Amino acid sequence: MISNESLGNRLNDFKNQTQIPNPNPQPISKIQTQLAGAFITILSGITISIKTLVFGYSAKLIFKTDWNFLGVICIGLLVNFIMTYIYDLVHKEL
Repeated sequence: MISNESLGNRLNDFKNQTQIPNPNPQPISKIQTQLAGAFITILSGITISIKTLVFGYSAKLIFKTDWNFLGVICIGLLVNFIMTYIYDLVHKEL
């Protein structure tokens, strides 16, 4: 707990616009960073899988074909690649 003197010092420092020290810094550990990276990787993999299934099944319905599950996945990956490529071309920085 912060003592009354340190609280007063912090308030005076703020009033004088000097740097306010943090009494309890909480550094981000390497494990937290790795967990965040793993979570983002898993989430992007799930997103790509869902997009692949939706694109493939949509193409199957539009063209009224009798593709098996592997065909739906392949067509979905192809459509996903094309859509990503078009998105990258449109949002390309000059």
